Order: sequence, then structure tokens, then C-alpha cells
Amino acid sequence: MKVSAGACTVIINGVSVKSCLFLAVQAVNLDVRTVKGLNVEWLQNAFVRNYASQCGYCTHGFLMASYDYLKNVDPKAADESLKYSIRNICRCTGYVNIIRAIKEASRNEVQSG
Repeated sequence: MKVSAGACTVIINGVSVKSCLFLAVQAVNLDVRTVKGLNVEWLQNAFVRNYASQCGYCTHGFLMASYDYLKNVDPKAADESLKYSIRNICRCTGYVNIIRAIKEASRNEVQSG
């Protein structure tokens, strides 16, 4: 597992990838989504309600990694697998609010479908 700032995180073919570690030519003919291309209002709202962003620099990377986590990991294993989502570095917080927001979003996503 590579840890980086994560601000450059994108979703490529359904999996979060650090674009700074991914050659652009490798993305030809692949489905590449940025935070602007995702409809994640439910996740963004969980981040807002839990004060999960500080300066905002890393927030979109956390949103992308959290979206990947919530879509690809069994929500029942959330407590064990949250480290999967926390591959980004945030210098403003201790991750408590970010983890709280991901857990809330996990519960909401499971309930909605």
C-alpha cells in the first residue's frame, strides 16, 4: 500500500488510484473519474456533518478513497477495513472525524441501497 498526500486521487475503472503515481498513457480507453464526476452528495454531507475537512486540500482525495472503499468493501467490515480508506495524508487532523464521516456514510449507503 502506497501512502501519499492523496489529493490527486481519481477513480480508474472503479478503483481509486493516485494519479501522481499513474502514467497518463496508461489511462487511454479507461474510465477515469475525478471528484467532479462523482455524484457523492451523501458522502460529502457526511463529511460536512462530522467536520471531516480542515483546510480542504486533501478533502477531495479522501472523498475519492472513501467512495472507493464504500463501493468495494463490505460495509459490515467497516471497523476492520477503514485503514483501506485512510491511505491519504492529512496534516490538519487526527483522522477521527474522517473515520466518523466514513462510518456514517457507510450506514446511510447501506440503508439507501
